[in-house]
Amino acid sequence: MLGKDLKISCAILDYDEGDRFARYMAGPFGAGTASAIIKVALIDSNNNEVQNFEVNAKLTGGAFRGDAKVMLQDAIEKIYKYIREHYIK
Repeated sequence: MLGKDLKISCAILDYDEGDRFARYMAGPFGAGTASAIIKVALIDSNNNEVQNFEVNAKLTGGAFRGDAKVMLQDAIEKIYKYIREHYIK
């Protein structure tokens, strides 16, 4: 699809910020895990949906990864990676 413009539309289907304190205390063992499921639609310049897919993001514990907003950054990176692998040649 080289040369085609794509708009990216995202909808958060499920979001659970979990428990930041539990993530901090339990470390990478899953307690307090934050999670999100995001539906992504790729829209062409004629407003037609080219494709859609879902991204699952999770945030487990650790002192430096306590804020659930970090999980959304992970989701953005997954979306970018998918588009780069499938649409950018």
